[in-house]
Amino acid sequence: MTKEEWITEFQVLNGRFPTEAEIQAAMANQFQKTNSAGLRKFDSNLLLKIALIILMAVFGYVVGYLFV
Repeated sequence: MTKEEWITEFQVLNGRFPTEAEIQAAMANQFQKTNSAGLRKFDSNLLLKIALIILMAVFGYVVGYLFV
């Protein structure tokens, strides 16, 4: 990948022009593709955590409704 291609890809992924330090770091890696876009990996337990929170909220609502 050339410097111009790397800069274009960086701009598309990050929505801004890379700083001089970022360009120097990419040069050190010979402009290889990296995940510098700040993309986070999916937490496999995230769906389970959300489901448990919703279940606890519904349970609390039902128990609160029964004892009022």
